[in-house]
Amino acid sequence: MKILWVKADFLHPTTKGGHIRTLEILRRLHRRHEIHYIGLAEPTAMEGPRRSGEYSTRAYPVPHRLAGKDSAAFLVQAAAGLFSTVPVAVSRYRSEPMARQIEELRAAEQDYPPGWIEEAIRLAVERNARNWRYIRRVLERWQAEGKDRGLTKRPTQADRYRYIQGEYSDTVDY
Repeated sequence: MKILWVKADFLHPTTKGGHIRTLEILRRLHRRHEIHYIGLAEPTAMEGPRRSGEYSTRAYPVPHRLAGKDSAAFLVQAAAGLFSTVPVAVSRYRSEPMARQIEELRAAEQDYPPGWIEEAIRLAVERNARNWRYIRRVLERWQAEGKDRGLTKRPTQADRYRYIQGEYSDTVDY
Protein backbone atom coordinates (compact mmCIF):
# COMPACT_ATOMS: atom_id res chain seq x y z
CA MET A 1 0.00 0.00 0.00
CA LYS A 2 1.15 3.56 -0.67
CA ILE A 3 0.86 6.00 2.20
CA LEU A 4 1.28 9.76 1.94
CA TRP A 5 2.24 11.13 5.37
CA VAL A 6 2.04 14.91 5.75
CA LYS A 7 3.53 16.51 8.84
CA ALA A 8 4.56 20.00 9.87
CA ASP A 9 8.17 18.94 10.48
CA PHE A 10 10.64 16.10 10.09
CA LEU A 11 11.24 13.57 12.85
CA HIS A 12 14.93 14.16 13.52
CA PRO A 13 16.24 15.19 15.92
CA THR A 14 13.67 13.32 18.02
CA THR A 15 13.30 15.69 20.94
CA LYS A 16 9.62 15.23 21.73
CA GLY A 17 7.40 12.32 22.63
CA GLY A 18 5.26 12.93 19.54
CA HIS A 19 8.32 12.62 17.31
CA ILE A 20 9.36 9.33 18.93
CA ARG A 21 5.85 7.89 18.65
CA THR A 22 5.45 8.94 15.00
CA LEU A 23 8.95 7.69 14.15
CA GLU A 24 8.18 4.22 15.53
CA ILE A 25 4.82 4.05 13.76
CA LEU A 26 6.39 5.02 10.44
CA ARG A 27 9.33 2.61 10.84
CA ARG A 28 6.92 -0.28 11.32
CA LEU A 29 4.68 0.81 8.44
CA HIS A 30 7.74 1.28 6.22
CA ARG A 31 8.63 -2.40 6.57
CA ARG A 32 5.59 -3.41 4.50
CA HIS A 33 4.38 -0.27 2.77
CA GLU A 34 5.62 2.51 0.53
CA ILE A 35 5.73 5.67 2.65
CA HIS A 36 5.95 9.11 1.01
CA TYR A 37 6.67 11.78 3.62
CA ILE A 38 6.07 15.50 3.11
CA GLY A 39 7.25 17.86 5.81
CA LEU A 40 8.25 21.44 6.34
CA ALA A 41 12.02 21.74 6.59
CA GLU A 42 13.80 24.57 8.34
CA PRO A 43 16.70 25.48 5.97
CA THR A 44 19.17 25.56 8.87
CA ALA A 45 18.20 22.11 10.23
CA MET A 46 18.57 19.52 7.49
CA GLU A 47 19.19 16.47 9.70
CA GLY A 48 15.51 15.50 9.41
CA PRO A 49 15.37 15.27 5.61
CA ARG A 50 18.77 13.53 5.54
CA ARG A 51 17.63 10.79 7.92
CA SER A 52 14.12 10.38 6.50
CA GLY A 53 15.16 7.18 4.71
CA GLU A 54 14.86 5.43 8.08
CA TYR A 55 11.08 5.67 7.93
CA SER A 56 10.06 6.57 4.37
CA THR A 57 10.55 5.43 0.82
CA ARG A 58 10.71 9.00 -0.41
CA ALA A 59 10.78 12.33 1.43
CA TYR A 60 9.66 15.68 0.05
CA PRO A 61 11.11 18.47 2.19
CA VAL A 62 9.36 21.80 1.71
CA PRO A 63 11.49 24.78 2.78
CA HIS A 64 9.68 26.79 5.45
CA ARG A 65 10.99 29.20 8.04
CA LEU A 66 8.98 29.77 11.21
CA ALA A 67 9.08 33.20 12.78
CA GLY A 68 10.73 33.17 16.20
CA LYS A 69 8.37 33.87 19.07
CA ASP A 70 10.38 36.96 19.99
CA SER A 71 10.28 38.46 16.47
CA ALA A 72 8.11 41.15 14.91
CA ALA A 73 6.87 38.64 12.32
CA PHE A 74 5.42 36.49 15.12
CA LEU A 75 3.65 39.53 16.58
CA VAL A 76 2.07 40.16 13.18
CA GLN A 77 0.96 36.50 13.02
CA ALA A 78 -0.48 36.73 16.54
CA ALA A 79 -2.36 39.94 15.69
CA ALA A 80 -3.76 38.37 12.52
CA GLY A 81 -4.85 35.41 14.65
CA LEU A 82 -7.20 37.68 16.59
CA PHE A 83 -9.29 38.13 13.45
CA SER A 84 -8.94 34.64 12.01
CA THR A 85 -10.94 31.47 12.61
CA VAL A 86 -7.69 29.49 12.31
CA PRO A 87 -5.55 29.37 15.46
CA VAL A 88 -2.06 30.90 15.26
CA ALA A 89 -0.55 27.51 16.18
CA VAL A 90 -2.02 26.16 12.93
CA SER A 91 -1.67 29.17 10.64
CA ARG A 92 2.09 29.40 11.34
CA TYR A 93 2.51 26.10 9.52
CA ARG A 94 0.44 26.92 6.46
CA SER A 95 2.58 26.57 3.40
CA GLU A 96 1.57 27.20 -0.18
CA PRO A 97 4.59 25.24 -1.50
CA MET A 98 3.53 22.23 0.58
CA ALA A 99 -0.02 22.42 -0.79
CA ARG A 100 1.39 22.52 -4.33
CA GLN A 101 3.68 19.54 -3.61
CA ILE A 102 0.77 17.47 -2.32
CA GLU A 103 -1.34 18.36 -5.36
CA GLU A 104 1.51 17.46 -7.74
CA LEU A 105 1.87 14.04 -6.12
CA ARG A 106 -1.86 13.40 -6.27
CA ALA A 107 -2.00 14.50 -9.91
CA ALA A 108 0.95 12.28 -10.84
CA GLU A 109 -0.79 9.31 -9.30
CA GLN A 110 -3.77 10.01 -11.57
CA ASP A 111 -1.73 10.78 -14.72
CA TYR A 112 0.82 7.95 -14.71
CA PRO A 113 0.68 4.21 -14.06
CA PRO A 114 1.85 3.32 -10.52
CA GLY A 115 4.73 1.23 -11.84
CA TRP A 116 6.09 4.22 -13.73
CA ILE A 117 6.20 6.42 -10.65
CA GLU A 118 8.00 3.77 -8.64
CA GLU A 119 10.48 3.13 -11.45
CA ALA A 120 11.11 6.87 -11.95
CA ILE A 121 11.85 7.23 -8.23
CA ARG A 122 14.31 4.31 -8.40
CA LEU A 123 15.95 5.88 -11.46
CA ALA A 124 16.30 9.21 -9.62
CA VAL A 125 17.88 7.46 -6.62
CA GLU A 126 20.32 5.57 -8.87
CA ARG A 127 21.38 8.83 -10.49
CA ASN A 128 21.48 10.70 -7.17
CA ALA A 129 18.86 13.18 -8.38
CA ARG A 130 16.54 12.93 -5.41
CA ASN A 131 14.00 15.61 -6.16
CA TRP A 132 10.47 15.62 -7.45
CA ARG A 133 11.28 17.90 -10.40
CA TYR A 134 13.65 15.27 -11.87
CA ILE A 135 11.11 12.48 -11.32
CA ARG A 136 8.34 14.54 -12.94
CA ARG A 137 10.52 15.24 -16.00
CA VAL A 138 11.29 11.52 -16.39
CA LEU A 139 7.57 10.72 -16.24
CA GLU A 140 6.73 13.45 -18.76
CA ARG A 141 9.41 12.18 -21.14
CA TRP A 142 8.18 8.60 -20.85
CA GLN A 143 4.65 9.74 -21.58
CA ALA A 144 5.70 11.80 -24.61
CA GLU A 145 8.30 9.47 -26.13
CA GLY A 146 7.27 6.08 -24.82
CA LYS A 147 8.72 4.47 -21.73
CA ASP A 148 10.31 1.38 -23.24
CA ARG A 149 12.37 3.05 -25.96
CA GLY A 150 15.56 2.43 -24.00
CA LEU A 151 16.18 6.14 -23.48
CA THR A 152 16.53 5.85 -19.72
CA LYS A 153 19.27 3.26 -19.70
CA ARG A 154 22.78 4.38 -18.89
CA PRO A 155 25.39 3.82 -21.56
CA THR A 156 27.15 0.49 -21.42
CA GLN A 157 30.91 0.10 -21.40
CA ALA A 158 30.77 -0.68 -25.12
CA ASP A 159 28.83 2.55 -25.78
CA ARG A 160 31.46 4.58 -23.94
CA TYR A 161 34.31 3.18 -26.00
CA ARG A 162 32.67 3.07 -29.43
CA TYR A 163 34.38 6.29 -30.59
CA ILE A 164 37.83 5.54 -29.21
CA GLN A 165 37.88 1.93 -30.38
CA GLY A 166 36.58 0.63 -33.65
CA GLU A 167 35.87 2.54 -36.86
CA TYR A 168 36.38 6.06 -35.38
CA SER A 169 39.46 5.30 -33.32
CA ASP A 170 41.83 6.92 -35.87
CA THR A 171 40.02 10.32 -35.54
CA VAL A 172 39.77 10.42 -31.77
CA ASP A 173 42.84 10.89 -29.60
CA TYR A 174 42.46 9.26 -26.23
